[in-house]
Amino acid sequence: MMQINLPKIRNFIIRERLYVWLLIFVISINIALALTGEEKAAPSFKKFSNKVFKENLTREDLSRLVRENKKIGAAICFLSFVILFAIAAGLFLDVIVFILKREGAVLVFPTLLHKEPRWGIWDACKVVILFVWFSYMLTLIESAISEIFPIIKTNDNMRSVLNATITDILVFAFIIYFAVYEYREKAVSLGLSVKNFLANVFYGIMGYLAVIPPLLLILIFLIWVSNVFKYTPPMQPVLEIFLEEKKGALIMYLTIFVTVFGPIVEEIFFRGFMYTAVKKRVGFKAAIFSTSALFALLHTNLAGFLPIMVLGMLLAYLFEKTGTLVASCTVHILHNAAMVMFVFLMKGIVR
Repeated sequence: MMQINLPKIRNFIIRERLYVWLLIFVISINIALALTGEEKAAPSFKKFSNKVFKENLTREDLSRLVRENKKIGAAICFLSFVILFAIAAGLFLDVIVFILKREGAVLVFPTLLHKEPRWGIWDACKVVILFVWFSYMLTLIESAISEIFPIIKTNDNMRSVLNATITDILVFAFIIYFAVYEYREKAVSLGLSVKNFLANVFYGIMGYLAVIPPLLLILIFLIWVSNVFKYTPPMQPVLEIFLEEKKGALIMYLTIFVTVFGPIVEEIFFRGFMYTAVKKRVGFKAAIFSTSALFALLHTNLAGFLPIMVLGMLLAYLFEKTGTLVASCTVHILHNAAMVMFVFLMKGIVR
């Protein structure tokens, strides 16, 4: 029977009292928000959802749209070709991988060997606590100064993008602080290396193509289950902004943020920082599974959990095998870019 070491717990609380208080604050805010049950969906997004899911665009509607709008038609044809090519290439790669695995061949040649990091799981938890706390602080500060700067009050999308940018920069700073400053590790210990850059980009592209067929099967299954239970999953907030925002400059910035900056910061945290800490405690397989599950949990709803988790496992596998974040960042950037392209196409169709 496991015994609770109260003196050890008390010493831990005293030593980490700052983060304990921040955690209590974060939990309290989340409980308060859950009890209020405020509606988060923007009216414009509700209108878009009704148009997409309730009007049921038919094949005739799409054919008429293609004839009337040559740009949309060309985009649909191009996207269809890319999807078919990606599926075919993915199936081919899956067969090759299966054959090579049976023969015991090496699929990915390592660039760097992983060294056990000095930071641990609690340090990753500290980064999460700081991230959430600063997110709430930004919201409170914006509420306080909204009377001075009316644009903060009137443009929710701009505020959301600004908050995401600031918090991502802070997360990167927190990770560098713990890894490089506090534990005296080099940045390469986080997988930040461009050694064999092109080779690792190639691994990322091949890995993403190979995972497309299983992801497609999972999505088909989830669509079938959603239809059976008449469930329409909510859309991620960042996609809502893409669909309802009309300012070109903000859309361009958000595109760069979502497809490049965001994935890089997430890979540094989830793979370079968190995965290595968890792996040190529970081993390779359990670390891939647990961190990928957390990655999916923080990114999507119940309907999208499984495909995002599979993608997360690929990201962790590539990081483990190559020793750098280049391959996993390549996959993450490709995936987010594909999602953004799809959203732009849907926005054009609905219009």
